[in-house]
Amino acid sequence: MPFYRKISGLYHEFATPFWWCAAILVIACSVLYLPWLGSGRELFRDESLYAVISQEFSCATPVPTAHHVQQVSGEIIFPALAAFVHNITGMAMENALRTVSLIMMILSAVLCGVCASGRSYKAGIVAASIYLTSILATEKGVEGYPTTTSAFFLLCAQMAFFYYGIRKANWSMAWIFSSLLISLAFFSGGIKMMLLFIFPMLFFRRPLSVKSKFRTPGFIIAVLIASVAVAGQLLQFSIATGKPPLTELLNTTFSASDYLQGFLYFPVALLVRFMPWTVIIWLPFCVALQAISPSPVYSRYLRTLTLSMLLLLWLLPNHDSRELFYLAGPLAIQTGMIYELGMRRYGNRIRRFLVLGELLLPVTIAAFAVTVFAPEKFIHRIISITNSLAFRNA
Repeated sequence: MPFYRKISGLYHEFATPFWWCAAILVIACSVLYLPWLGSGRELFRDESLYAVISQEFSCATPVPTAHHVQQVSGEIIFPALAAFVHNITGMAMENALRTVSLIMMILSAVLCGVCASGRSYKAGIVAASIYLTSILATEKGVEGYPTTTSAFFLLCAQMAFFYYGIRKANWSMAWIFSSLLISLAFFSGGIKMMLLFIFPMLFFRRPLSVKSKFRTPGFIIAVLIASVAVAGQLLQFSIATGKPPLTELLNTTFSASDYLQGFLYFPVALLVRFMPWTVIIWLPFCVALQAISPSPVYSRYLRTLTLSMLLLLWLLPNHDSRELFYLAGPLAIQTGMIYELGMRRYGNRIRRFLVLGELLLPVTIAAFAVTVFAPEKFIHRIISITNSLAFRNA
């Protein structure tokens, strides 16, 4: 029985119970992620660094060190959480790192679902699915990096700012709560979290404008909270190393060729990393759908966040595909909110496009099966392989 039908030429999906949708999402995530946690695969790049930092973490001196050397980044929350999980469960440190990363990604997906479910439960399911089942999530979300932790706190700060400020008109509460949350993001992802939170405000226009909201008492408290967080980390680094603050940042090298390569690759990474949802994440930016959006102010806020953060990440050096997690939250929420309207209008076209993927799926499964299970001599007759296939027996 198909899950859709045409009514007067419009694409219409059959209603499915919430528990069924949630169960399918839980099963899919279990299949995608649980094998990685118990696989015992080797540490990947900087995972070894975070493993050492977590191993040396102490609540008595909450300073990130690796081999007793003070770290510049000051990303202390992620190693602290990993050390807590390691001490409580006794699991290997690399598995503790990946468990924390996965838990924070799941929490972000739940937050996306809650924020989008004001439209309908289907909107929440779509938002959570986009966050959890993209190539970005399945590839980078299972690595023991602090990106998913900082992305969670950043999304919390952005949603708290909208809820208390724009929706409830309690700007003092909005500034204070968001500053506390963005300070947690700062201790998870560094100064870039502050930039990602502040930069979109430059593009807020009525009714989102915050120019007249700086005179509230909460804004002064928020500035003090953020200043104490940043100054505290800089002072702590200076005391521990004996170097002036920002010394390491000023001494960083810049390569024009690497920057240009990352700049050109960024749009490609954006489209590829969000697959298979790339076929619908453009819906919130369709002008025809914006005119009939059920939550125009909320949708505009999310679009502004997405586009401004996209611009900032694109222009900043040291491009890292993991940073697309910072875009995933607002993008997933607004796509979930507009999903039903968008599919009703463009569902037939998207469905025809997906038929190609359905036809290629058996070919992909067959190629994977041949690579994994076929005899090595048979594979050598088809393609030239320079590396050993011994990994299949590992």
